[in-house]
Amino acid sequence: MAHQTRYSGVLPFFCGHGIGKVPHCDPEVPNYLEGFSAKQGPKIKNGMIFCIEPMICQKDEEPIIDSEDKWSVRSADGLRTSHYEHQVAIVNGKAQILTLA
Repeated sequence: MAHQTRYSGVLPFFCGHGIGKVPHCDPEVPNYLEGFSAKQGPKIKNGMIFCIEPMICQKDEEPIIDSEDKWSVRSADGLRTSHYEHQVAIVNGKAQILTLA
């Protein structure tokens, strides 16, 4: 029988965010669905700019924040992790990914 590894996926303790007069503001943008409806939470409106930034871990979803820079994040078990970020603007009712420009 092959060894099966449990993959936790997205870190539930971190989320994307709005971008306004400051880089991190409302609304919070979860990287996973809570509950059963994808239409829950704040409504996306024309002119909004936000970051979608999932952080995923290979196994352990407990984050460790670096004690020196107070910013870098890794998983408690030291296995592989990944962090992606895209900035998205809603223009004329459509999403434009700003970080692709």
